[in-house]
Order: sequence, then structure tokens, then C-alpha cells
Amino acid sequence: MRLPKVFVVVAFLTMLTLMWWQPSDATLVRAGEDVEVAEGETVTEDLVLFGSTISVSGYVESDVIAFAKSIEVPGIINQDLMGGAETVEITGQVGDDVRAGARLLKVYGQVGDDLIAFCQEFTLGENALVGGEAQTWCQKGSFYGDVDGNMRIGCERAEIRGHVGGNLSVNARYIELAGAVDGDAQLKGENIVLLPGCIVTGNLQYTSANQIEIQEGAQVLGETEWQKPEEKVEKPKKKVIGGFRMFLTLAMLVGQFVIGLILIAFSRKQPARFASTLTGHPWRSLGVGFVFAVCVPIASLILMVTIIGLPLGIIAVLVYLIVWYFSTLLVGLALGGKIVGAFKTDRFGPMLGGLILGLIIIRAISLIPGVGWVIILVASLFGMGALVLSKKETWTEAREKGIM
Repeated sequence: MRLPKVFVVVAFLTMLTLMWWQPSDATLVRAGEDVEVAEGETVTEDLVLFGSTISVSGYVESDVIAFAKSIEVPGIINQDLMGGAETVEITGQVGDDVRAGARLLKVYGQVGDDLIAFCQEFTLGENALVGGEAQTWCQKGSFYGDVDGNMRIGCERAEIRGHVGGNLSVNARYIELAGAVDGDAQLKGENIVLLPGCIVTGNLQYTSANQIEIQEGAQVLGETEWQKPEEKVEKPKKKVIGGFRMFLTLAMLVGQFVIGLILIAFSRKQPARFASTLTGHPWRSLGVGFVFAVCVPIASLILMVTIIGLPLGIIAVLVYLIVWYFSTLLVGLALGGKIVGAFKTDRFGPMLGGLILGLIIIRAISLIPGVGWVIILVASLFGMGALVLSKKETWTEAREKGIM
């Protein structure tokens, strides 16, 4: 798996995590060079951490969201751990899910439920345990610990020596399997080796140009099926079109940044209201956005067929396009702002940081092949609905104050 795709998916994961994470009434934010939950310390609130190095040596009752150069968890997190860093190392316990992106990601402790990891190099230690499912995308993966549920791996080189309680799915260039798989195993790679001690209780299906190597002492109790990959037909690269698309993407990103910069420079209250509406009423925002996206074009066409309504129809189309454009911009600002805590203050700096981060996340998601445009479309519907609802609140307040 090529590294750039890893970071694209990291951005996608970050967007989903932040869109649906609902902070508790008490959320504690800590930021600095070295941020620590000291050994013996107990934190009952949701915890958001920013720093160069982060260490959780104590006990955290709720969720932890962390972004740093280095994250270490020798202590206990009772709920979820979400975040990203250059290196992430978990030697303690996480009671629920782990969703993390890093260059080096190491798990030597226990994860109570699911693990979702995106990194360059991943290690699941010999005594580590994942209580739910494990999904890992990396360049090199070493899996010595146990996973109670299903395991899904996508990487260049995968080495699996632990126990998998469910089904195993691996897509890698080189695969070594030496552990026990209670369910079925679906393997896809160039070189696949089953080492002594490997036991696949279910069926084995592998896709490779080369026949699998099953060494003495390895067992497959079910059926074994070999599928050869289809030959790929090389298509000529359209460099000119690719270059134009890259230029267009960059131009749109810069354009949105400039408009967002003007917006937060003159009115930081409106983005905060938008973010509050989006996170507080997500399904209502989606419904209003869908109605707006469908009904406005139809109404505009009806107006345009009449001479009297032609100007109104043109204006409606322009308003529709403006709202659509601003919806993705504001969704990005809401996501980025939520990461850096920009809406808790009225300062320009945090809002600018949230704008930059949010636009990068949105643009990265749009580059995901096949599904990127669908995700952006849905995000736009959320954004349009939240924009309409937040503007309605603004107009209502203005009328109550006698401004309008």
C-alpha cells in the first residue's frame, strides 16, 4: 500500500471521528510542549490533548483525543482513544476503541474493543490483546498478539503470529502466517507462506500469481482455494489531464482558503454558530440540506420558464451555487475548529488554524478513489442544512432585536 493513500485515509478517519464525537458536558483541554496525565492522577472528563509529547500514565474515565509528535499510554483510558502522532505507543489499557494514525504505532497493552490503525509501521506485541476487531493499514505490520474478533490488514509486508478469534483478511505483497485463525482466511499477495504452528480452522482462499507455500507443521482444516489475479491492462497516462486536475484542485483549495480567511477576519461568530448547529442537530441539518439541494434547482427552473420570474430564477441559481460552495468550506472549518478548540474562544489564530486543517481534511477526502466524491456530497448536504438553519437563527435574533 503506498504511503500517500495511508494519509488520505487518516484524514477520512479524522473527519468521521470528529463529526460524530460528542463531547460531554465537561471537556478538559490541555496543551503545551509536554502534556501529561501523571501517574496516580484521575481525570473524569473527556480529555483533549495537544503537545509535542503526550503521556497518559494515570487514569482517564472518559474519551481521550490527542495530537502530538509522540503519544504514550502506559496508564488506563476507560473509553476511546482517538488521535494522531509520529509515534504512538500503548503499553497500558484502553477500555473501548482505538482509532489512531501515526508513522510508528505500537500496541503492547490491551484494547477493550475495536482497533483501527493507519501508519507506516505497526506492531501488535506478543502479550497485547484486542478485544474486538482489528483493522490496520500500513507498510509493514507485525502481529504477535491476539485479536478476539475479525482482523483486516492492508500493507506491503504482514507477519501474523498471534491468535485471531474470527476471520482473517490480508492484502499485502508478502504474507507470513504462523498463528491460529478460528475462522476463514482470505489472503491476497505475491508471496504467501504458512509457517509451522499455523492453524486455519475454516477455509483458506488466497489470490496470488504464485502457489502458496505451506510448510510442514502448518494446517488448514477447511478447504483451500487458489485464485490467480486478473492481468491488468496498462492504460496510457493522461498527463495533461492529470496536471490540469491538480492545478484545478490547488486553485479551489487556495480560493476557499482566501474566502475563509475573509470570513473569520470579519465575522467569527457565524462560523461558531454554524459548527454548533452542525454538531447539535446533524440529522436535521442533513434533512434540510437534502430538501434545499433538490427543491431550489426545481423552483429555479420553474421561475425561468416565465418571463417575469426569469431574474428571480437566475438569482436563486446563484444563491444555490454560493450556498453549495460555502457548505464544504464551513464543514471544513467546523471540523478543523473542533480539533483545535477554536470555538471556545473568539481569537483569530485558533480559527485560522482550524480553517487550514479543515480544508486539508476535506481536500484529502475528495482524493479517495471511488467514494471520495460521495463523502463530499454528503458532507455538503450536512453543510447546506446547517448553513440554512444557522442563518434562520441569525435572522430570528435580528427580528427580535428590531434590527430587521
